[in-house]
Amino acid sequence: MKRLLPFLTELDAWVEELTELKQMTLDSRQVQAGDLFVALKGHQVDGRKFIPNAIEQGAAIILAEADEDQPEIELDPKFAKFNLDRTACCKVVSVPRLPKLLSEIAGALYHNPSHKLTLAGITGTNGKTTTAQLLAQWHNLLGGKSAVMGTIATVCTDKCKKR
Repeated sequence: MKRLLPFLTELDAWVEELTELKQMTLDSRQVQAGDLFVALKGHQVDGRKFIPNAIEQGAAIILAEADEDQPEIELDPKFAKFNLDRTACCKVVSVPRLPKLLSEIAGALYHNPSHKLTLAGITGTNGKTTTAQLLAQWHNLLGGKSAVMGTIATVCTDKCKKR
């Protein structure tokens, strides 16, 4: 959880006792003990209505999308019985603009895997596929792992997934 604090500094006082979070999920049915559950207001279904389910399944902390009139991060008053009970396993925190923070939160939780990737884009009229395949093969011969995404298939080292 401490990895998330650059984005959620206001949570510092509430998360001292939390152990490391196991995973982040937006689906309450997939929540397991020690997970971070993110409850968003959806277009068809409000994910916040599944907060009690996530609590029952052992979520360590729940980030709930705040209503528009809430400017700051705060413990969600609707779940005060969980938030005020020191023995409770879960804190429910309302976060304004949560959808805009999701990629940063996920990156922090999972150690920013995209920072370890090298990306090459190839443009032009002719030779893009050949160039991409040659670069990927050379990279693999040098001991690296590579993937080539195209309109026909996505190739990751030895695996191929047709579109």
